[in-house]
Parts: sequence; C-alpha cells; structure tokens
Amino acid sequence: DYQLRSPDSRPLQDAWELADRFRQAVEHCDLPSLGPRACGELTISGGLAAFPDHGRCCLDLMRQADYALRQAKESGKNSIRLVGGDRF
Repeated sequence: DYQLRSPDSRPLQDAWELADRFRQAVEHCDLPSLGPRACGELTISGGLAAFPDHGRCCLDLMRQADYALRQAKESGKNSIRLVGGDRF
C-alpha cells in the first residue's frame, strides 16, 4: 500500500515556509558586485496557489497565484501570500 504523502504532511505550509525562507535570504543578501552606486534594499514578494483548492488547471493556478502576489505587493511588499490573503 503506497501513499503519496505521509498523513502528517503539510505541502502548502511547507511551500509557504520555503518561499518565505527564500524571501528572507534575498532580503539579507549582500551584493557587492553591484558597486558603491547600487544602494538600497532588494526584496521580493510572492503569491502561492494550491491545486485543487485554488484551481484545477495551470492557467487558473497562475491567475490565483498572481492575484496573491498583487495582494502581497499592495500590503507593503516583501512578503509571501497565499490565495485569499492567508498566512501561516
């Protein structure tokens, strides 16, 4: 009896945590090769959508993830959002 996931798996939460760790790494990244004139911060925002909860085809999932990305940017940027504004 093969199971695709263990009963205690958390794929959506794990995806959000991975994306947020990446966001934090970018935020704290030192980019000396850009030279002294490149001042400021580098941040990223992201949107996550899950199959089948937020869409049943790639196009629907991309649209939903894009919507979540826009929510992340509108809320002040530098964040990862799940469709519907949910956060873990």
